[in-house]
Parts: sequence; structure tokens; C-alpha cells
Amino acid sequence: MMDVACRNYTDDATNPSSFIVYVIRVDCRLNHEKDVTYFHASSSEFFITKNAHFPKDMKASKLFSLTFSHSGLAVFSTLSTTALQSYLNRQDYAFPGRQFDSTVLRSLLLGTRVQDYLLNAAIVINVTPLIIRIPHRPHLEDLLISNVRFITEAGHLLEVVVDDFTEEAQGHLELICSPLSMRSTIGILKNSRLLLYDEDHRHMSPTQTILEQCYQGTRPVVNRNLLDRLYGPNHSHAYGGITRKLISITKRGKELVLTPSLSEAVRRYEDCPAFVLTGPPGSGKTLVAAAMATSYCGGGGNQLVLVPSPSGLAALAQALVALDTTNKAFVLLDEDGEVESLHGKEDMDMEQAALLTSDTTGNQGSQHIGKDQEIDHGTGSVGGGNIFKKGKDEAHITELNQPTSKNCETFWELDNRRNENDEKPHIIVGTVDTVLKMMANQIRKDGSMDARLQSIPEEEETPFVSTRGQQLNSVTKIIIDEANQLTEPALIALTQCFPGVQTIAAIGDARQLTFYGLLSSELVGSDALDLFQRKLNVPSIQMTATHRHSVDLMSYSELFYGMQIPSTKLRRRDRFRLNVLSDFIDRNCLLVEAPGWKAIQAGDSSWINDVEINALDFTLQKLREAGQESIMVICLYEAQHQLARATLPDFYEVMTVEEAQGREATIVIVLTTVDKISLDVPFLCPNRCNVATSRHREALIIMGKQKLLTKFDPWSGLFEQQYFDVTYCDYEMGFFTDPPDDF
Repeated sequence: MMDVACRNYTDDATNPSSFIVYVIRVDCRLNHEKDVTYFHASSSEFFITKNAHFPKDMKASKLFSLTFSHSGLAVFSTLSTTALQSYLNRQDYAFPGRQFDSTVLRSLLLGTRVQDYLLNAAIVINVTPLIIRIPHRPHLEDLLISNVRFITEAGHLLEVVVDDFTEEAQGHLELICSPLSMRSTIGILKNSRLLLYDEDHRHMSPTQTILEQCYQGTRPVVNRNLLDRLYGPNHSHAYGGITRKLISITKRGKELVLTPSLSEAVRRYEDCPAFVLTGPPGSGKTLVAAAMATSYCGGGGNQLVLVPSPSGLAALAQALVALDTTNKAFVLLDEDGEVESLHGKEDMDMEQAALLTSDTTGNQGSQHIGKDQEIDHGTGSVGGGNIFKKGKDEAHITELNQPTSKNCETFWELDNRRNENDEKPHIIVGTVDTVLKMMANQIRKDGSMDARLQSIPEEEETPFVSTRGQQLNSVTKIIIDEANQLTEPALIALTQCFPGVQTIAAIGDARQLTFYGLLSSELVGSDALDLFQRKLNVPSIQMTATHRHSVDLMSYSELFYGMQIPSTKLRRRDRFRLNVLSDFIDRNCLLVEAPGWKAIQAGDSSWINDVEINALDFTLQKLREAGQESIMVICLYEAQHQLARATLPDFYEVMTVEEAQGREATIVIVLTTVDKISLDVPFLCPNRCNVATSRHREALIIMGKQKLLTKFDPWSGLFEQQYFDVTYCDYEMGFFTDPPDDF
């Protein structure tokens, strides 16, 4: 990593009546009135000023300074370059001690407020007739039976009757409405944003809640040493070396010797305050997360092993129960009630692990939570229909290695019982959002502190006992797998929940999926993986080899990593061969196109392709006839994902790119769907392409239009090297053949 100059920052906003605000709307009307709509850190709702004074070049989606004159006039002014950069480019500045509170915390909270609003605002899709798209949320249908009221960004009330609504694949409801007053629609344009007026149905993420508690002082800022490592000057904290002796673990009765980098991670986990571990696909990141947790020999305390996305729970659960340990109790954390026990399931495969953490619809992991905006600031819900029953507000956990499946307890009750009975420490597995939701609820809704928090001195991170006898700092170790998907605000919120934490380990790969930034992405900042690395104050361990597939199957390697990644997996003569589809196929990477390839747009940014589905169905039949069952289908587009799930038998593993991260299968089939250049994230994002084309162990099939994929980045880079054969799937005639001349 390049070391950059890092300057101490002093906030130059000395006026106590000055605010740093994020402007979302500027309106200069014909009557010379100037209205501005903005957010500031002190409130989760936007504010509107009438007849404000602001610079001529003022634009929305920017930061400004706001002061009020003696007459009450709102005056917006441009921030100084230093002040502006300190908010948007925090990596270039140092914020030691209290400067974190005054600048970083305010910036993160402001960015989270704006991002939550943008994610949850209703959007006007059409004006006449009035069609409004609104993100789906619990009990929203109950609201639609009566008149629904919205607030426009200009501050006007829009009250409508919902004539009908449909549910979209992307998790939104599309409302067909009749306004009660046509006058209320004046000024409303297509793509206008609306805020739901009913406060009970507004969404405030647990990340925003915890950061707000810290900002308002109802939750003390803790873990100052870690914050100084993340936001202080470069190279300001030293860390010692470790022994290079390799570590062995036992997996399903077999001894495995860890590589030097994995061994270092296990040793760092014993006593290092923070460190980061990175590696390419198949390098063993999830395995080392499990190895660190099960090998930890420190005294007392629980460990949290977390993932940002519910889809990552399956791989994590499988890795943990596969390792032999006698001094740890596994715990599955979820917001729901009943849990299926993992007792005796140490040999479960990935499909069984996915079933354990899947929802009732059959989605592996969650209902389309791969979308990062729902991961970063989600509601905390985790799909678990086969195990969990919804309906409880407080998160629950249960021991996975106990013979009963209904001994569910809250986190506080379980840990209190563990302390009383001196039981072995727990490894608590769950999602970051679930933990944040649980911890956010420890502050009462009226803003008063829970008794657990009142006894924490701001500067002292000492043990304390709550009214239930629960020691909050019983969580002493935190491991975050797939940390590249976790936002900076969510990570900081997590650090403020556990004052007794001794080590935080971040594991991930910056070239795989990260969170999706919106207009406020600069304020929200970087992902957690980058935050750990950028100040060079924590050890950074790099894994360089893959153990998933041999080098002849790694078309993604040089394209996304700039090198041929070493592989420990040799090319076996008895491995599965794609020539079962056709004799002329020599390689195990294959590009497949079919006659009549045609994509149809479904929604604003999604596509379906019936020809691709027919070719997929034919290919799957051929593979199953050859005895292959470990097959994963990855869809770039949500609409095609839904179509594939509705068309194929239930036993096929069909998922989005987001759900596929951290997973693998013997054969992977990637559906690219489109027939012309699509200037959208699903097709053009290099990180999504990297994830989709690196999940296979023995064979990769990409379905798509050759002239499109070989012309546009990032896909064209896959085919520049000699990894792929190309074939033509004539599913109506029932065979694969050489491509025609005009292919």
C-alpha cells in the first residue's frame, strides 16, 4: 500500500451556530424565493428553509456550511477546501482523540442519514397516472388499505388512495394511486423522491441509531485505541513480530497444516488489537476465520464471527462445524425464535448448511439481500424460514451443539447463564446487521440509557454488571468475514457496541463485492477492509494462492489481480470434463450461445432472456445425465434470477452474484442474459464479474452473446486469453455444435 501524507485536521467551524449540512434539493422559483432542503447530523429527517441565501453555483448532493442571521435568515456558504476534504477524504487526514468525535463521527452519521433516506424514499415513476415505487418493509400492506400520506422534498403533503399495487422482484412495491387533491401534485415530477409521512413505517437503520447515540452522548464513545489506529497518523502504532512456526488444525478428523499466512493470522488473533487478512478467491479466508475462532486459547469471553450478508452464513457455518473442537460452544444468532440444532451435523455439506440459513422461499441466505444497500443498513432480518419463525423484536440465539432445538434465549440471558454455570465460551455466528439491531435496542426509545450502559465510564473500558448481571464486555473477540462488503459507518457502530473487545480481525478481498455507494458514498466512506489498511497501523496479512481450482481454470486471475495466482490444486486426469456435452470441447471453460438470443427489459435495470433459460435447461439436463449434481447457476440480473428459479426444478442452486460470494461448486454456470451493451452495474462491474467467474472448482460455463462479451470490458478480458472453448447450443435440435460462421 502506498503511504500518503496524513495531516492533523482542526475544524475551522468555530461558530457554534454553524452546521455542516448535506443539500438534497435547491429550488429557485420565479417569485425569487429560494428554497433549500438539507440534512444535518442532529436529525434523521430533512429540513426545508424558505427564501434562503446561498451561492449562485449551489447544487444538490453537496456539503455546505449553514448559519442563521439575527433575523433568522438561513445562509448557506461554501466550505473551505480543507474542511470539505476532511469530510470527504478522511484518509488524507489524522483525527486523533476527540477530533474523531467532532469530525469523523459527525461525517459518518450525516452520510448514513442521507444514505438511509435515499435507500428508503419512495420514487415517483409516473405522474399521470400517478405511480409510486416504495421499498417493501414489514406490515406495509396494512398501511395501503387506507389513505397514504407522503411528504415531498419541498415540504408539501401528498395524500393518495392506493387503487392497486404490485410487488417487484427487486423488493419494491409499485403503487398505482389517485391523489385526493390534484393541487397536491403540482411540482411533482417523474423521479421525485417522497418521504412516507407515517412515522411507524419509516426506516432508521441500526447503524444510524448507534452512531446517533454516540453523537448525542447517550452512548459513550469507546475503544479509543482502535479508533486511533484507524484514524490517527500513519505508522503511529507499532505491532510486534510473531513466530513463523506453522499451526495445524483438525478438520473432520484429519490434520491440516496451515500455510504461513494462515498460521500468522491464527497467532495474531491471540493478542493483536486489530489486523486484516486478504486473499483471492479460494485462498481459504472463511477457513481461517473458523480456525482463528476455534483455536483461540485466551481466557474467557465470547467471540463474534460475523458476515455482512446473510448469504455468507452457510459457508461460515459449514467451516466452523467442520473443525474439531472440544472447548467451544457454537451459537447461531438471529432475530427470530426457533432454531434447528447443529448437534451431530459436523459432516454437513454446503447444501445442508445453506438450507440451515435459508428462507422459506428457497433462497440461499436471504430474500435478495445481496444488494449492498440492504446489507450496509438493513433491518437486521436474516432469512431463516426452515429454522426460524418471525415475529419477535429482540434478537435470539441458541446453542448449535445442544440436542434440543427450542432452547432459545436472548443474548443477555444465555451469557448470564454461561457466567453462572461457568460453561465454555461461545462462538457466536451471525450477520453484522443482526448484532447492530440487537445492540441499538439497548438504548431506550426515549433516548435514555439502558442500565447496562450507564455504568461505563467514557474513558475506562472496565467490566460492569447490568441489572441482569450481564457483562457487556463478555464479547472479547470479533471476526468479520467478507469485510469488503461492510461499510465504514457499520464497522464503527460495531466497535461502539462492545467496550471489552480485545481483537477485531477483518477478512476479505477488495476485488470482490463491496457495498454499493449512492450519492452520499463519499460521506459514508470506504469499506471496512480499506479502513483497516489505509493508515498502516495494523498488521496486514496477504494470502497469495488459491486452493479451489487449477491454473487452467483461472481466467479471472490476470484480469482482476494482474498476475497468475498460484494454485495448490493440480490438474487431475480424472476430474470432470465438459466434453460430455460435445466431443469437440477440449477445455473446461466454455462460452455458450444459442440461436435467437434476445433479452427483454424487465423494470428499470433488469433483463430476462427466455432463450438463455431454454439453453440453460438443456445444458443442465446433459450435465445431470453425466452424473453431475454439484452445479451452481449465477445470474447477473435479478429478473432472470427469478425466471430461472420459477422454471428450473427446486434442487438446482440458483442465486444472484451477491448470494454466490463466498460459495463454490464443482460446476458453475453464469447467465449474462443481455444481447446488447447494458450500461448498468450488473453487467459492467468488474467486482461482480470476478465473483461470478471464480466460484467453480472443475468447470465454468458462461452463457451469453459472444460478439457482446468479447467486445466490452470487463468480460472481454476473460476471452483474450486461451481459457475458453466456444459452442453453439441448439436446444431445439438437442445438441451442441461448432458456432456458425456468423456467430
